[in-house]
Amino acid sequence: GEAVISSIPKDKSLKVWDIKTGQTLASFEQNESPSVHTNSFFINSTNPSAVFLSAQPPRKSLYIWSTAAPRPTYKYSTTETTTAIAVSNSNLFFVTGSISGQVYIHHFSTGRLLTFFQAHFRSVTCICFSPDDAFLYTGSSDSLIHQFSLSALLLHTGSSAITSPKPLHTFSLHTLEITNLFVCPSTPQSFLLVSTSRDSTIKIHASYPSPVLLLSTLLPSPCSALHYSNETFILYLGTVSGQVLQMPFVSDKNFAFSTFGEPLKSEITGIYASSDNCDVAISSGNDIVIRDEFGRVKKLMKGAGVVRGGVKQWRLAGNELSGGILTSGLVKTVAEGFNSLKEASEEIGMVQWTEEEGGRIQGKRKRKWREEEESRDDEPVEEVKPQKKKRVVKKKEEQKEKTKQQESKNEQQITTENDMEEDKIEQQTTTQQKDKKEEKNKKDKKDKK
Repeated sequence: GEAVISSIPKDKSLKVWDIKTGQTLASFEQNESPSVHTNSFFINSTNPSAVFLSAQPPRKSLYIWSTAAPRPTYKYSTTETTTAIAVSNSNLFFVTGSISGQVYIHHFSTGRLLTFFQAHFRSVTCICFSPDDAFLYTGSSDSLIHQFSLSALLLHTGSSAITSPKPLHTFSLHTLEITNLFVCPSTPQSFLLVSTSRDSTIKIHASYPSPVLLLSTLLPSPCSALHYSNETFILYLGTVSGQVLQMPFVSDKNFAFSTFGEPLKSEITGIYASSDNCDVAISSGNDIVIRDEFGRVKKLMKGAGVVRGGVKQWRLAGNELSGGILTSGLVKTVAEGFNSLKEASEEIGMVQWTEEEGGRIQGKRKRKWREEEESRDDEPVEEVKPQKKKRVVKKKEEQKEKTKQQESKNEQQITTENDMEEDKIEQQTTTQQKDKKEEKNKKDKKDKK
């Protein structure tokens, strides 16, 4: 059934639960991504039994989970903090943005780094693709939104960065940091670009074939969460002040906002709208409220975490992955891809890899190691033990020798100190005798006179 994924900062976990019943379906560990970085988490909703992809800001790490294991299947370190993640609609590429403004394009099924470039001069906050994957959009703390041709960027694949790629268009109407980006189809020939900013504005552009501003309006407070329902064609907005707004996409010329239920007490941190019964999951702080299509509260889940997204059909296929482009060969395929990325990226100094791998990969390596150990008949275990004993004996002898040297050194020091003390006493005695003798001589002379 349809499920919602939420992150719980308190116990650093991910929870998957049924949006109708609230029942927990699965739990995943070691997610340390803070709730404020809503754009640094990705759920493969088209293939729910495949992967979750999450950055761990401010740490320089990227984690990948599969439904086959509760712990991350892969953990690897990057040279800088990842602040935004997006995966293409075709599942061919995933793109990450960094705190320095760099953008990295990877091949999704193999993990190979294809290219990277400097997109902004401040941190990248949002990344999204056009519905046909022809264009890549990046938003930043510098208040700018760039539109790039994906095919033009991929012409420069290799181990070198693209030098100053020129955007097809730059949207510069916002005045503060971009908080959300979303692209949805409008007609078969065009699509809409929705952007929000910390300046409390929302802007909607007809992005293709030529950028045209359709809407620019001021919200009650900055938008902190955004979700678009492909079934109901409604855009949901959550604000910093706790208000939830909805806007039906009826036409390109008619955009009208309305409140969606009563305001919540704290900042809206995540929104997900169900496609089955039109229920909407809204997280405020670490609590989640389930509302019906009219904004009425159906359920309150305290401590349920921060809504990160959802999947239409959640399923587990034993220990194997099924469906989509990531099949049961995911672990092998991705491992080979990440190994190739490791070699390419280490050559250019872009990624510092760790050897932390979990789940099935580690288990296979352990079994292989045991089989190799059992097959060694020419090196029995009994021959190894004396070597260990010899090492222990040698260490003990070295320790004894060091102890003896230290004792000898201490004895020499004590002897030297004693000799110096005796010399001092002898010198004092000699001085006293001289003084007495002089006094006696003086007295004798005086008596003679």
